[in-house]
Amino acid sequence: MNKILPKIIAIIFLFFISISTLAAGKHALLIAIQDYSKTTFNSLKGPANDLKLTQGVLRERFGFVEHDFIILKDEKATHTGIEKAFNVLSDRIKPNDFVYIFYSGR
Repeated sequence: MNKILPKIIAIIFLFFISISTLAAGKHALLIAIQDYSKTTFNSLKGPANDLKLTQGVLRERFGFVEHDFIILKDEKATHTGIEKAFNVLSDRIKPNDFVYIFYSGR
């Protein structure tokens, strides 16, 4: 019996670690800027598609749902908009949460 008890304790411990990992929150800040028409830069063709593909992978493979995302595209991805998004993200996250930050643009 003494040999079995440490194994049972280890299994229970691993079970609780798995539950706490599953219970951790998920957060993604996705930023895509392709419209640079109001600047001296040429506009890009890929960032909106990159964002869509990244969001799909996070949903399908990692179980992200709509409320896990903060998405900024083009005119909303200003310095102020990005700063506000980071502040919102900072307020939402808790210890052991998973945070993914994605940027596509110049």
